[in-house]
Amino acid sequence: MIFQKNIFKNKNTLITGATGKIGEEISKSFANLESNLILIDKNISKLRNLKKKIQKKNIKIHIFQCNFLSQKSRIILLSKLRK
Repeated sequence: MIFQKNIFKNKNTLITGATGKIGEEISKSFANLESNLILIDKNISKLRNLKKKIQKKNIKIHIFQCNFLSQKSRIILLSKLRK
């Protein structure tokens, strides 16, 4: 492991492209480090499946759909993240 133990525990980590190959592995890694996750991707069904796969009792996982190529989608995401 390249990080100190507990450095990400109870911290919030935002991951874009969370359901892609690299994004999913990063999401799993941070879940194992007990970091709370904010996962963003354009495919909501893949996000739901990923959340089920990596959910642990001691972390919070929030999922948000966003297509970063769409300005409207980015604005909606920002308004949701501010809540």
